[in-house]
Amino acid sequence: MSVAQALFRHARLRPDAIAIAQGGRTISYASLGERVARLAGFLVGRGLVRGDTVGILQPNSPEVLETMLACWSQGLVCVPINARSTPYEVGPVLEDAGPRAVVFGVDYAAHVAGLDPDVVGLSVGGPAPGAAEYEPSLAGASPLAPVPVHPAEPAWLFYSSGTTGRMKGAILSHRSLLFMALSYFGDLDPMPGDAVVLHAAPLTHGSGLYAVMPVLKGATQVLTASRSYDPEEMLALIEEWRATNIAFLAPTMLNRLVAAYRGSGADVSTLRCCVYGGAPMYLEDTKAALAAFGPVLAQIYGQAECPVTIARMSPAEHAEALAAGDSSRLASVGRPYTGVEVRIDGGGAAATPGEPEVGEVLIRGDIVMSGYWRNEAATAEAIVDDWLHTGDLGWFDAAGNLHLVDRSKDVIISGAANIYPREVEEVLLQHPTIREVCVVGAPDEEWGERVVAVMSQGDGADGRPAEQLREELTALCRERLSGYKVPREIAFVDDLPKSAYGKILKRTVRERYWKDHDRLI
Repeated sequence: MSVAQALFRHARLRPDAIAIAQGGRTISYASLGERVARLAGFLVGRGLVRGDTVGILQPNSPEVLETMLACWSQGLVCVPINARSTPYEVGPVLEDAGPRAVVFGVDYAAHVAGLDPDVVGLSVGGPAPGAAEYEPSLAGASPLAPVPVHPAEPAWLFYSSGTTGRMKGAILSHRSLLFMALSYFGDLDPMPGDAVVLHAAPLTHGSGLYAVMPVLKGATQVLTASRSYDPEEMLALIEEWRATNIAFLAPTMLNRLVAAYRGSGADVSTLRCCVYGGAPMYLEDTKAALAAFGPVLAQIYGQAECPVTIARMSPAEHAEALAAGDSSRLASVGRPYTGVEVRIDGGGAAATPGEPEVGEVLIRGDIVMSGYWRNEAATAEAIVDDWLHTGDLGWFDAAGNLHLVDRSKDVIISGAANIYPREVEEVLLQHPTIREVCVVGAPDEEWGERVVAVMSQGDGADGRPAEQLREELTALCRERLSGYKVPREIAFVDDLPKSAYGKILKRTVRERYWKDHDRLI
């Protein structure tokens, strides 16, 4: 079964129910089914066959979801590409994926100008050189019914840096997508059919995976209209649509939503589940979000190679931990999903007595990718004896909660001692003046590496001199950390560099210190 088959079932059973809304535009399930069938007819009519890849380069829009569903209905493989990418960044993805068609927003014509003439181009929002136009093409195509797909067939190529830092396409099968959705329903949020799911993060990245669940349940999906993240718009849409779910927010996005909510008077009482993940969510930020919105937070831990479905902490589990005052549990990523095996590999002796043994997080189960697209060597390196090596470091507590420490490449080795940046960052964020922080290792002639903290200040800085803040932050760290973990250097910046998804770019910060030094960033 493909996700598209669920769409056509809802189109028959609930034709008038709203499937997608954006701005003043709404699309019913019956209309969505018709548009997806016509798009499938267009693509197949232009010569695409089962297993061909289709690039998707657009900002959030109904057409993104239509293209995904049309691909899955015919055994085609969708390749979502971040709509914030430059032409330079798009090129390697298109070269590796080798799409037979690309559906792109008209504003991205320059991004795809170098496509082979044999590649079918389809422009959304207006005409573009060498491409067919989306709406006329749908109007002129004959609807095509979905075809049966084998669970092992590829459905999605998820491009990310992978576990070794190079851009690669993780192959997610139809089985993986369905397993992901069923795990979500069983362990995190049942999402009944009356759910209204709000998307603010890019559908061409993680939020697109969260679009699978509403389609399976016949729920309504509301897309923000802004091209950039606008928390005030989010609050307005929650009220207007009485949204029950927020599909996915990176921690930075959630923190901005909390800040916008305070004093706004917005009614968010309909929210039942707000998923966050994709980067570390610091303990104090989690507590602030729970205080603002109540027990609606749901944390997920996954990566491109096993999306959404490694570990989770449901809204009920957040509430339990908060009521018990269990800060350690709140700081974890929860427990592994049902049906997923997670183990810690290579945990060595703790640097300090009483500290947990840390090792690489390994995953086994149906959610794990089939492999990397056309890259057998990278696949063999990442999946060994059926276990996916995530590159993340973590440990389990006695209650079975998984605690992430850092990416293995981010560990600082100073004087032969391992220092995990997140532990230091958690302490620094307890200072009331600090908004965001990034801890990295910098070259040191004596110790190999030294701990450096780069941070931005919040509203509470109240004009204090930088040197005074450095003294206060150092004292805070000395009080709560072993001496070798205390930052040797503290720097202040207006803003930390971030990816299109709101993640702090630790690599970019680190590069400033390792330029002209012999170290793999």
